Amino acid sequence: MRGMLLLLLTLLWGIAFSSSAAERRSQKSFVVVVDAGHGGHDAGTCGNGLKEKDITLDIALKVGHSIKARYPQVRVLYTRDKDVFVKLHERAGFANRNKADLFISIHVNSAPNKAVYGTETFVLGSDKADKNEIVNETNLRVVMRENQAITLEDDYRETYHGFDPSSTESYIAFSMIKNIHYDQSVELGTYIQEAYHSAGRKADRGVRPGDLLVVRNVAMPSVLTEVGFITNKSEAQFMAGQTGRKQLADAIVRGFGRYYRRFTGSVSETTVSEDSTKEEKVVGDDSGKDENATEVAPETTVRTSEKTPKQASQTQGTTYGVQLISASKKVKVNDPQFKGYAVRCELVGKRYAYIHGSVNSLDKAKQLRKKVRKHFKDAFIVRYKDGKREEAIY
Repeated sequence: MRGMLLLLLTLLWGIAFSSSAAERRSQKSFVVVVDAGHGGHDAGTCGNGLKEKDITLDIALKVGHSIKARYPQVRVLYTRDKDVFVKLHERAGFANRNKADLFISIHVNSAPNKAVYGTETFVLGSDKADKNEIVNETNLRVVMRENQAITLEDDYRETYHGFDPSSTESYIAFSMIKNIHYDQSVELGTYIQEAYHSAGRKADRGVRPGDLLVVRNVAMPSVLTEVGFITNKSEAQFMAGQTGRKQLADAIVRGFGRYYRRFTGSVSETTVSEDSTKEEKVVGDDSGKDENATEVAPETTVRTSEKTPKQASQTQGTTYGVQLISASKKVKVNDPQFKGYAVRCELVGKRYAYIHGSVNSLDKAKQLRKKVRKHFKDAFIVRYKDGKREEAIY
């Protein structure tokens, strides 16, 4: 136990002095690592004729593709893009080497009680939580099951310094780690859970602390999201089909989008990115290779509007507008890319945000958002107080 505590403190020391997400964002493009749980000879949990490794891979690829399409300025990396086994510590190491800003691990749940269903998202346990919160029966069952994957590695006892995935004592010791990215991880997890609910997955099991090895050594905000229970017949049928998998992937991307805009002030571009999107994968010995993938958005010829939008700054009290896009360079408000919508330009951080409309109620703003999303899929509501930008509402 004492040796384990020393190991954990050493890991924490190294992570604490790693580059912060804010520093990395100022130096390079935003990087997200999408991790498909299990793979190869590690099938993960199984039930109703399905294997976890197949579901997670399909959803992970859909998530990555959608992020690249909606946010071409974001660099998407995969820990695996086919059915191969990747050790847990190699997944974390891959994210750290690439100085990722986010790590999203996708998994499928199971339970002895086949009636249990719903989605839940795990984050590395908070230093505010005591051992009873971290090592409770429900959380521990999931955590132990996911961590059992290390026993398929020949050298797991040496690699993980004696960590026993079936020992409660190991988790009590590990719960003493302070996760410096806890708050951001919880925020991302909350956004993903809310997106699941909006997509029709009404059984929200919440965001929970858990000492999962796959996120233990990543030096960035991270979540492990369980998209449903393979042991529940209804949820298994949902996850077996492409429609269900796409809905789950879209929900994860929506959650990511809220987080991305919240911490960067950016939204998806509707024009072609200046830099081609790069995709990198960890597959066997090819983990260090890059592949270029170019995403080109369709061009549309549209009319421009001569209407002048009402400025939010001219209105007292609470008002709402709808942000269509943001850009690194300023463009004219009558540019054809705005598809005829009257917009105003606001400087948000180092980017230019383009806002349509100004209304005095959230219901009206939602109607406005619904209208513009026919052309701008990631448009979102911005709330103002006495003309000052306060909050983004997806």
